[in-house]
Amino acid sequence: MMATTLQQQSATMAQQHQAVLHQLETTRLAAETSQLHQQPHTFSLEDFLRHNPPKFNGKVNPDEPNQWVRDIERIFEATQCPKERKLSYVIYVLTEEAELWWIGIKQMMEDRGEDATWKNFKVRFLEEYAKEIEFLNKEFKKN
Repeated sequence: MMATTLQQQSATMAQQHQAVLHQLETTRLAAETSQLHQQPHTFSLEDFLRHNPPKFNGKVNPDEPNQWVRDIERIFEATQCPKERKLSYVIYVLTEEAELWWIGIKQMMEDRGEDATWKNFKVRFLEEYAKEIEFLNKEFKKN
């Protein structure tokens, strides 16, 4: 009789063990399926800011504009920032004079039908701030 009870207990434990294994497998498959259907992580402003991008205020030192662009580009490359988000993230780190400069340039670009993109921004930005550096260098040499 004791042998029969032990056999029944053993059979019950085996069934419970099989049920737990089945439940674990079902959970694992559901998790894999869920991961396949998740959207990939979208690079956000918070992600960009975690890399401590330098702010640019428009007060120019000789190498500052070029270095600023290089620093921003390095963040974009390292993070694989989507092309369509680059400009909005960059605008976020413009301050003071540079922020006001962008507002004016953006309006001028819109009036001319130019696309406001990171690429076009860089061209305008370097034209503006390289000219200012060139002017300051000429003034310094005169004095």
